[in-house]
Amino acid sequence: MVAMFIKLHALIAIDMSPDQKEHWDRTYADNPVFFGNEPSFIARRAMELMKEEGCREVLELGPGQGRDTVHLAAAGYNIAAVDYSPVSCQQLSDVCDNVEAVCCDIRQGLPFPDRYFDACFSHMFFTMSFRSWELDGMMSEVYRVLRPGGLMFYSVRNHKDPHFRKGNHVAEEIWEKNDFEVRYFCEYDIRKLAQRFDLVSIEEFEEGPLPRRLYAVTMRRPSR
Repeated sequence: MVAMFIKLHALIAIDMSPDQKEHWDRTYADNPVFFGNEPSFIARRAMELMKEEGCREVLELGPGQGRDTVHLAAAGYNIAAVDYSPVSCQQLSDVCDNVEAVCCDIRQGLPFPDRYFDACFSHMFFTMSFRSWELDGMMSEVYRVLRPGGLMFYSVRNHKDPHFRKGNHVAEEIWEKNDFEVRYFCEYDIRKLAQRFDLVSIEEFEEGPLPRRLYAVTMRRPSR
């Protein structure tokens, strides 16, 4: 069923940042395990809660090279993995039968019907170079495609991160360093994005050699 919506979405024009898109394409092509192979902290947490609630259909935003995708798929979830990088989608295309790679820019909308997914998962996708109105629009799309009571898990880099306010200031809370444009979040930003959701938790965690400092956020679309 997911494949049908992907084919329909191929007709929709995609508008994205050429510089950042090409940069991510090169990064993925040059280093097949850029973010490593082990599942992220937030992926492990998400799988625990999704198992408890009997989730089956899962939307993943910004899967990259599939670091978390393969573990979600191995746990038995049906994954629609959405990324705007054709290189990412190509690398994900043969992961396993229960993963559908969808190449599109979600700022233009998601090619899925209302209330289709049991859960949405995203590790460091929203921390890319997005403006406030783009984040609001994308979160509205996530709300639309989640069933009532559906779960939303995402992570973003925060103001305690070693790279916050380092490099070139792009806009808002977005900073560029080594050609990567990154948006950094405070708790106020998290709560603002959660306006239509029930905010379940905000946890801090570290990842990588810097280490990166992140928030792991769990939300739920209200059942009512």
